[in-house]
Amino acid sequence: MYRVGSIKEIRGVRKYVSVDGGMTDNIRPALYSAKYTALVANKINAQEKETVTICGKCCESGDILIRDISLPKLQREILLQF
Repeated sequence: MYRVGSIKEIRGVRKYVSVDGGMTDNIRPALYSAKYTALVANKINAQEKETVTICGKCCESGDILIRDISLPKLQREILLQF
């Protein structure tokens, strides 16, 4: 599980959601291109979705956990389960 930190939207490009982990505790996406899915436990039945990229706290180009996943609208402090 990861907790959502900051959210940064670059209009017309991508919306980034940083979490309190990343390549420091899960190096598999960076090293092996491991693919994950995620869910927001308290919003499983939410109808409104947005496409986001989940990134870690290292601010490195390889610290992307999930690229372009459709999830319910996220806010800071929400828990994501991988």
